Amino acid sequence: MDTLDYLYKEYVRQNEALNVLALSSFSDFKLLAVLGVMITWEPLSKALAMKKEVTADGGRLLFGGFVALLFVLIILATRDLLKQSIISFQITQIRELEISIRPLLSQTAGNVFHGADAWDKWLVDVHHHIFIDFQLLFIFISVFFPVWILWNKNKIQATAYLGICAFVFGIYFHATWFLVKNH
Repeated sequence: MDTLDYLYKEYVRQNEALNVLALSSFSDFKLLAVLGVMITWEPLSKALAMKKEVTADGGRLLFGGFVALLFVLIILATRDLLKQSIISFQITQIRELEISIRPLLSQTAGNVFHGADAWDKWLVDVHHHIFIDFQLLFIFISVFFPVWILWNKNKIQATAYLGICAFVFGIYFHATWFLVKNH
């Protein structure tokens, strides 16, 4: 087997591994939706249906459901950052293969084997903007919606939930910043 064949087979293998990681990240949205419904459906429905004389129990149940959901969401989101870290590493490996393959091809190859370099430009020009918008939606759904509901039941719980959100999102955004900084 000559060098070009060997490099190309490795290039294909690396790209297939990258594809699997990327596709699995999108299937995580299904997991988020199912877990969100499972964790919050019962506490939310019970808390909203409770009579006024038992609002303290309903408030605690609602608060607990929102906190549980928040932790599940943050754990899954942080796990996705771990996947993104592996994807970034895979792209770095693919870039090295592309650099090794290009000189072995004739001049007729044109602008092929530049996918990793093209990804860096796409990441800055497009992907980061969409990622930020996604994070804003994520924050709205996981922070402001629960705070609004809790505020109408118990302002102390709403404030406590905001404090918990600040803590866990601080950890998440630190991990996000570290990943972006090191890409």
